[in-house]
Amino acid sequence: MTSLDEEVARLPEVYRLPVVLCCLEGLSLEEAARRLGWTPGSVKGRLERGRRRLHDRLSRRGFTLGAALGAVEMSRGFVSAATVRTALESIGR
Repeated sequence: MTSLDEEVARLPEVYRLPVVLCCLEGLSLEEAARRLGWTPGSVKGRLERGRRRLHDRLSRRGFTLGAALGAVEMSRGFVSAATVRTALESIGR
């Protein structure tokens, strides 16, 4: 498990779900809102707070959120399946 996986898993579910769906799976706010049954505004706010928490936690480990998410983008499909699976199970996918 990578540092990113560990820190995403530590996020409270209301922040983790939007981060996984929008940042790791590439869904739009509207798509994530439909999947979660939330409003786009709720997803946006929770995504912003989740990204902020994730940034703070990764910074303490010596990483930047941008670098971590950039690495995820470059390695789509190689992101920990456990991280994505746990988040998606929470929404009943």
